[in-house]
Amino acid sequence: MVEWEPSLAGANPHLRLVGNGRKAVIEGSVMLPDGSKMQFATREPVHELSFSFDRILLGLAPAVLIILIGGVLVRRTLLPMRQLAQAAERVGSDEPEELAEAGPRELRRVIRAFNRMQARIHRLIEDRTQALAAVGHDMRTPLARLRLRADAVEDAETHKAIQSDISEMEAMIGSLLAYLSGEDEAEPRVPVDLAALCQTVADDARDRGGDVRYNGPDHLERAVRPGALKRALVNLVENGVHHAEHVSIVLRGTETEIVLRVQDDGPGIPAESIETVMQPFVRLDQARTRDTLGLGLGLSIVARAIEAEGGTFTLRNRNSGGLSAEIRLPLT
Repeated sequence: MVEWEPSLAGANPHLRLVGNGRKAVIEGSVMLPDGSKMQFATREPVHELSFSFDRILLGLAPAVLIILIGGVLVRRTLLPMRQLAQAAERVGSDEPEELAEAGPRELRRVIRAFNRMQARIHRLIEDRTQALAAVGHDMRTPLARLRLRADAVEDAETHKAIQSDISEMEAMIGSLLAYLSGEDEAEPRVPVDLAALCQTVADDARDRGGDVRYNGPDHLERAVRPGALKRALVNLVENGVHHAEHVSIVLRGTETEIVLRVQDDGPGIPAESIETVMQPFVRLDQARTRDTLGLGLGLSIVARAIEAEGGTFTLRNRNSGGLSAEIRLPLT
């Protein structure tokens, strides 16, 4: 207005919008040369408002600022919740880590309850592990005495039957402890030559009378839990030796992963039972005979060990006949 009429510069003009919507009117005032004030207003409400780009930006600035401040506050508020979710995923696999109680009062109560819960869970796991170790030791001791006393049996058939029963009981105890004790969770990862490991397992199986061959590179290294991975590989090889005449261990490395297969020429597994056989304490009479040692925990132990390594374990029937157990491990 002053640009339109420069003489108003000394009149101290003021304008304001009174009301809202279609009932808004413009009121104003100016100072006259004699010092008096003249007030004025529009006779009719203002029907058309200016939506210029500058005015839109001016109106959005406070909203954007409020959104940014609100986002920061929400992020700070949800940070303890994110930490709680991460800690919940680690419960049972790592040492318990007590979370700091932060955030709103209700969230602090949740974190406090979570800390007490994970402490109870880890205490139960420790008690179970100690109890299983004690049971395993106590049960192996009388089995060892039975094996010594069986040597004194003169009848060859009776001696062989007793030794077979003792071996079956030892296999059951070993597989049950390996599945339930969780002893491999504390085993550190170390660089291992997987090719040498596969070759060793194949040689051991051949020494016991199995036809097992290794097919793969001379060296292929990766950081793994050696005890758990070897137990898984031995379980697969023994499973193949028991149900097939020929077993092969195939190891391949790509740019992104390591593929390990244990293949046999046995009867395989019905397609509808492949998922079922991975469950603990499951043994299939149709595809595999019942004269196996253990409690049907071999494949469950394999699946658990490979999952701990961040890999995948799958079973499939080969087109040429037999079963293929495939392990895929990422390079890192």
